[in-house]
Amino acid sequence: MAILVYHYASRGLDAEETYQADIEVLDIVTTYLKNNPQWPKSWDDLERTAMPLQSHADAVPSLDELAEWKKRVYIDFSLTREDVAAMNLENFTAIQPIGPSFGPPETHIEPLLKAARQRPK
Repeated sequence: MAILVYHYASRGLDAEETYQADIEVLDIVTTYLKNNPQWPKSWDDLERTAMPLQSHADAVPSLDELAEWKKRVYIDFSLTREDVAAMNLENFTAIQPIGPSFGPPETHIEPLLKAARQRPK
């Protein structure tokens, strides 16, 4: 019984960590789109993007954060900005969690879609 409880608790914590990583990646890609004319082509493009998160405001992601994101979040780097701009909440596939997560963070997808539809500053 204890093993079963541990298993479900562990999966819940893993799903929460993936959900948080998904949110962070969505937010940093949104920031990237606000400052670049193209959809990112690799994680390297995001490596130099200042993070919008309050705890990391104006800092670039650490190597540890990038490694964690790469394990937990899939980004379709083959897309174009126009491909993403044509998506909506129902068919959004540009960024997806890898493994269990607590659902799509729609409040973070909407700003990304809006940024994709606008030209960078």
